[in-house]
Amino acid sequence: MNPWFWAAGILVLLTLIALDRAALRFLRPSRREITRTPEDLGLTAVETTIDGDVKLRVWMMGSNASPTSIVLLVHGWGANSSGPIQLAPALIAEGHTVAALDIRGHGRSDAGEFVTLRHFRDDVRRTLDILKRRYPGAAIAVIGHSMGGAAALLVAADGGPIDRLITIAAPYDVYDATHRWLLTRRLPAGILIAAFRLMWRRRVGVPFDSVHPGLRGVDVKIPALVIQPDQDHQVPLEDGHRLAQAMGGTAEVIENAGHSDVLARADVHALIARFVRGQVPVDGVVPKG
Repeated sequence: MNPWFWAAGILVLLTLIALDRAALRFLRPSRREITRTPEDLGLTAVETTIDGDVKLRVWMMGSNASPTSIVLLVHGWGANSSGPIQLAPALIAEGHTVAALDIRGHGRSDAGEFVTLRHFRDDVRRTLDILKRRYPGAAIAVIGHSMGGAAALLVAADGGPIDRLITIAAPYDVYDATHRWLLTRRLPAGILIAAFRLMWRRRVGVPFDSVHPGLRGVDVKIPALVIQPDQDHQVPLEDGHRLAQAMGGTAEVIENAGHSDVLARADVHALIARFVRGQVPVDGVVPKG
């Protein structure tokens, strides 16, 4: 056989391996330190370990004996439970037990080889299954910020044990979100996504449409609250509107709020408390179920 054929084949193989290695680098989030603990907020917490292919850590706050309602908090990509835990005091004051999860490769949880939205989804689902098994009579709401909101939506779309869903600054399309994230780091986003798309799809390991938040919105059959900051430079206002529309509702727009500081807003805490309580506001709610 022509040696040039073999040389070309080897070159293609080496190129694919190099692309896969480079693509994999972007699926390994930098681990940030925990900057806010339950004790910092005057709360008492018990740390629970969720076993599986990697060990996940969850802070359980509030009444842990026989709770009637549990709220699971899920952070975004490259973050940890330090962010959404700011929502816990208002929810505990309402009588809810609050669980704050660190996804694999984030916060206190063990690292995986890499992390995709599918892993976010699976870690949320595994945690919910454990909570439901331990507290079978408890109603469960999930609040997901950014990528955590996208993951929670996917679990709800798959029929997971969620009674109410709240997304905060969640992306409509993960590729679009990745494109914006790369741009913030002054990287050639269009070129990188075009080069890595095939590798990322292979790493996700499931049909990509099954983990596309916008496409899966129609499958969410529970009441959902979509919260979108109007000054979010990572997830634009349009994403909140499109995500809510996909689920058959409208977005609750929070004025003068950014991607992360929205979690500290007292008006957001009050809005979430009303929704979890069942006092549905007019805007931002997908009234299903």
